[in-house]
Amino acid sequence: ADEVLDRSIMKLVADWQQEGKGVVFFGDTTQILAVAALKDPVKETTFTALEQLGKMNIQVHMLTGDSHKTAASVATELGIKHVLSGVLPQEKEDYIRKLQEEGRFVAMVGDGIN
Repeated sequence: ADEVLDRSIMKLVADWQQEGKGVVFFGDTTQILAVAALKDPVKETTFTALEQLGKMNIQVHMLTGDSHKTAASVATELGIKHVLSGVLPQEKEDYIRKLQEEGRFVAMVGDGIN
């Protein structure tokens, strides 16, 4: 029964991640007690801003600590082609530095969480 439950939970988690949701597990040292899915809604102004950047031939790169599935879902929703997921702040800095070394001008916007 536990194996079936584990499979059903992991299927649910995979579905949530495919929908762009972050997943949080709650448990003790022996079992999962609860699983929650979280997703920030995309602001209406985001679509307009990204469209305007595209018209100015400005590339948008999304760098996130989120899982690949979550990042890919959000990037698809927003039309962002360049995505780096599952990265820590230092890796984001390295990525930006590499773009700068290629001679690109870089502006960064972040939520400041990590």
